[in-house]
Order: sequence, then C-alpha cells, then structure tokens
Amino acid sequence: MPDSQQLAAKRSAPLSASSRESVQGSAPPLVVSFPESLVRGSIAISDSSRVSIRGSPPPSDLSTPQSSIPGPLTPVNSQVSTQESAQLSEQSYPQRLVEGSAPPPDSPGIPVPGVAPPLEPGSAQESVEESAPPSGSPRDSVEKSAPPSARPTPVPTPRESRNQSMESLQKTSDAGQMFDVVVIGGGISGLSAAKLLAEHEVNVLVLEARERVGGRTYTVRNEHVDYVDVGGAYVGPTQNRILRLSKELGLETYKVNVNERLVHYVKGKTYPFRGAFPPVWNPIAYLDYNNLWRTMDNMGKEIPADAPWEAPHAVEWDKMTMKDLIEKICWTKTARQFASLFVNINVTSEPHEVSALWFLWYVKQCGGTTRIFSITNGGQERKFVGGSGQVSERIMQLLGDKVKLRSPVTYVDQSSENITIETLNRELYECRYVISAIPPTLTAKIHFRPELPSERNQLIQRLPMGAVIKCMMYYKEAFWKKKDYCGCMIIEDEEAPISITLDDTKPDGSLPAIMGFILARKADRLAKVHKDIRKRKICELYAKVLGSQEALHPVHYEEKNWCEEQYSGGCYTAYFPPGIMTQYGRVIRQPVGRIYFAGTETATQWSGYMEGAVEAGERAAREVLNALGKLAAKDIWIQEPEAKDVPAIEITPSFWERNLPSVPGLLKIVGFSTSITAVWFMMYRFRLLSRS
Repeated sequence: MPDSQQLAAKRSAPLSASSRESVQGSAPPLVVSFPESLVRGSIAISDSSRVSIRGSPPPSDLSTPQSSIPGPLTPVNSQVSTQESAQLSEQSYPQRLVEGSAPPPDSPGIPVPGVAPPLEPGSAQESVEESAPPSGSPRDSVEKSAPPSARPTPVPTPRESRNQSMESLQKTSDAGQMFDVVVIGGGISGLSAAKLLAEHEVNVLVLEARERVGGRTYTVRNEHVDYVDVGGAYVGPTQNRILRLSKELGLETYKVNVNERLVHYVKGKTYPFRGAFPPVWNPIAYLDYNNLWRTMDNMGKEIPADAPWEAPHAVEWDKMTMKDLIEKICWTKTARQFASLFVNINVTSEPHEVSALWFLWYVKQCGGTTRIFSITNGGQERKFVGGSGQVSERIMQLLGDKVKLRSPVTYVDQSSENITIETLNRELYECRYVISAIPPTLTAKIHFRPELPSERNQLIQRLPMGAVIKCMMYYKEAFWKKKDYCGCMIIEDEEAPISITLDDTKPDGSLPAIMGFILARKADRLAKVHKDIRKRKICELYAKVLGSQEALHPVHYEEKNWCEEQYSGGCYTAYFPPGIMTQYGRVIRQPVGRIYFAGTETATQWSGYMEGAVEAGERAAREVLNALGKLAAKDIWIQEPEAKDVPAIEITPSFWERNLPSVPGLLKIVGFSTSITAVWFMMYRFRLLSRS
C-alpha cells in the first residue's frame, strides 16, 4: 500500500463489525479539515460496517442515527449514555483509534484514495489535550468536548508500533480521573468492597464484565414469575453480614415455607417427615447415620476456619477424597448413598472430586452439618422479598457512575508507580490498588505484569467450579399442600434429574412454584438435552414423588444453567480437589503487590454463600484502607454482631446423638459382651462340674 493511502486510511473511523452508523449529522469528537478530493473518497469499511465521513453522502441503505458517536479522544471515565454510544460487543475488540497513535497490528488496513494532510510536529499532544473535557465534568456530552479548531490533525507514520498506540491510549485515560482503587467484578463481594471504600471517601471504580451486576446472584423478572432468583438466593441465622447489608439497603426477608411435611424419596417410595434430616427406621442404619454427622462435626472442630491447612491432620485428610472418607466412616449402603447426596447438595460436586479436608472445613465454617443442611434455623431459612439481585443493584445505584458494565478486564500492569488496567474493549484505567473479586479460576483470563507468583498461578489453575442447573416449575395452584407437603423434596434416585427441591411460592401465596436443583454429574448429563426434555423429565419426577398428576401440567418453566456462564464458570463455588488445600491454599487471600483478593471463596465464614461474599469484600476493602493509611491493621478483621431480626438458635446434640455407638462400636460392644457371657458360662459350668 502506498504511504499516502495508508495515511489516508488512518483518517477514517473504523467501527465494530455489527454496527452501522453514519458520522454525518452527529457532532464529531474532533473537527478536521480535509482536501475535498480526500473527503469524497474516504470511506472506511470494516467487515459489514459502513461509515461515511461528513462531507461524503452515505449509501442509500444506511440510516443516520440521531445520537452522537463517542470520539476516540473521549476519556474512558466520561459517562456517555447508551443511546449516545455505539454498542460494543463483548466478544470482539472495537476498532477505536486515538489520534497520534498507530493502530494495533491486527487492525484491517484498507487503502483509501486521497492525499493525507501535512504532519505538524508536536500537534498530536495538542489534539489530545484540547479534545479532553475538563476533569470536573465527566457527564459532558461528546459534542461539547469537541474543540472548534478546524486545522488538520497530524497523521502518524505507518511504522509506529502497538506499544506507541498503547501509550497514546494511556494519555487518553490520564486526561480523565485517577482512581484510588479499581475493583474487578461487580458481584456482591466486589460491590460490598466498593461500598465500604466509598463510605471512607476513597475514589473507587468497579469494572464488571457482564451487562448486569450481581455475579452468581441473578434475579429474573418477567410477567410469568414477577421475580425469581435463578442464582444465589438463601440467607439464614449466623449470616449476619449479608443480613446487615440488606437491611441497610432497605430489603426485607421472608421465611421459606416448611409449615407442611417434607418428603424423602428413596427406593421408589415417598416418606414424609419433619426436621432437618429424614428419619431412619433401621436401627443399624440409624447408628451409621448418627455416627456420620457426629464424626464430620468432630473432625471439623479440629480445623481452623481461617487456616484449614494448619489442622493437626491436614495433610492426611487432604490426601483423601470425600468418597474415601465416607467409605471409611459408613458401614451401610444407605448411609453412604445419603452422604454422597449430602456432598452433591452442599457443594454441587461429586465426593470423589473434592478433598476431605476442604469439605470438612466447608461444613465447619457454615456452622456444622445441621446448620448447613437445615431450612429452619439453617442456611436456607429465608429469601429476599423482590429477589437477591437487589443487593447488587441497589449498591450500584449508590455508587452511580463508579460502576462500569460490559468491561471484562484483560490486563493488569503494576510494574509502574500506578497500576494500569486494560479491558476487552481497549479502555485503560489507572489506580493505586486493585481488588480482584472474581472466582479464582477466572483470574487466568487476565494477563498480569509482572507475572503472578508461582503459587498463586498454580492455585488458580487447580480450583474448578461446581455444576448446577436451577429449575423453577410454576403451577396454577400449590397442589402439594393438599397432601400436607410443603414442596421440599430430598430425592435419592440416580435416574431422577432433580436431587432436592424447595417451595418457591411468593410470600403472599401467589405464583405457586417448586424450585429444583440439578447437581454435579446430573447437571453435566442433562445439559446435553433440550430444555423441553428437561422440563418433561422434571414434571414426571414431581408427579411420581408427590403422587399427583397435577405436576404434569405446569403453567410456566424457568431455568438457569450456570455451567455455561463464562464469567462464573459454574456455581455455587470453587472446590479444592485432593492435595491442593495444604499445598497452595494458604495463598488464597494473600495480596500480590498492590492487588488484593475478595470473592466468596476467600471467606472464613459461610464461604460459597452471599454471606461469605460480603465478608470477603469488606475484608479486602479494609486491607486496602489499611494500605492507604485510613485504617489500623487490627481493624481489618472484625467480629460481626448478631442480626437481631434473624436470631440464631444454638444447635446442641442430644444425649443419644452424642453417646450412641457407631456400627463398629456396637459390634465391639456385642463382641465384648458375648465374650464376657461365654467366659462366665464356662466358669459357671466348671464350678458345677467340680462340685459334682
């Protein structure tokens, strides 16, 4: 390509392949005079996009939008409304060029006939400075920020490298605001961190990859469901941080319905019951069940909540899977099967996948086996009126323009005095500190300079996410209540798609629904079939378990497969496979330079829940406040007072639960008793014989 054509090509405005926008009729970011011959022929085409430069008539099939197009020199933190900006695709880089910089090497080079205007030395810097709006007016429109100057803008030489382009983008960002802290991730953890920082007058920005906030919480709203939580939803006693935060935001909770009986479906039969766990009528199996819960709770007492790798038996237990531990503890098949279901329900993973040390820690930091599994006085006691998504949405409202959506972070450079952050759409931000509030495995999507320490790099490659599909079936009426069932079902059946359900009827009794969970291996298996097939299988299962044909006739169905979410990777939480906790676990909360880590996986109480997300976010925020000199080190970890509205009832094992023997214990007792009886009988006979 001739040099003059290359230079002229750089004067045209390339856009995303999906956009069709005309610059004619909208205020350009920089008014530039061109020779008439150049204007007539200067049309840059990127794939299917067609952009005509002012002065050249657009094609007849191209409509002219009424909104203005953001200019390449607009600072990245200037707030341009959705109608005023061209929509960006999250899957591709928008082709924005900054005046005075060379395009990236992968940019399409399109020859355009014409003559480039003369290059004026030193004028590139003047163009950047003149086109940037004042720092105190971030909401000024792009049209207002355009200078009245009409002199030609300098054109870069065609051999400028991509590094020079990035430096020009850096200058564009510098024209805007410098942030104290940038939070990566707009879930509950990242937003709670940002909220706390903002309350301490710290200049904070949140970058969220999705088009919404909330992360692994997501409230869907439509005419069929009003609102429904297709992600994290449940709160309960001892989850004091999320309860305090939600109260600050004006949210209310309501209790999940368990007024009627729960249902345990096993071996093709339905057994109604009340309480946290299904009853066991076989005395041997009952001893096995009781010993399982007691042993897990006792083992958990040895594990420090903030440092499970320092437990006395950490190395031994971390080498075992939960499958190994279950087989070691349980003597009966019924206890082993229910223990496997217990793992599936709580961490959406298989017993053979997770470390015994990690799972025992997970249950312990949630309050023990009864607290984590219970509805009443447990982790599933309550939901939020209006949905849990409101927690993140209302924090975003408080933060205003400090939350930026559709901004996946791809690059973090802390090699200089200030940290530079680049997003997928080539926007650059500068800050002093970073809080990463995304699942550990998603950190691998970000390029770091300098590179992460080896232990941290190894850790994030070894923490997979659980698998779950959440399914909501809506009915004309709550037919299950006719049989005195509350809608909660615990289902032990390999062919059944759903493993556990909860009543999801609205607190006023409207929109009767059953929420079911497809877990772990079943989620992977059923994700491969069509949505209608999943719906039919679920309805058939409910009809069989509840003994009612009304289950076959839902009025609406909603579902959410979290395994296909690229910015979550799965749900509920990341899990530790065997050997990882003791080898790499200690670095999960350790800062890397000026990067601090939040996210529910880094919590020490109710990790994996919304409560853990709030704890981790606020702890990371206090670590940054300490680094900024605004908080003492002793105040980083604080004890949260109990929520008065949701008091916790202490869970105390009964005398029999504490003292009943295990199955091997019973065998020893029986064996010992038998031996004593045999000895006594032999001695008695011997004495009789000697008397005769």
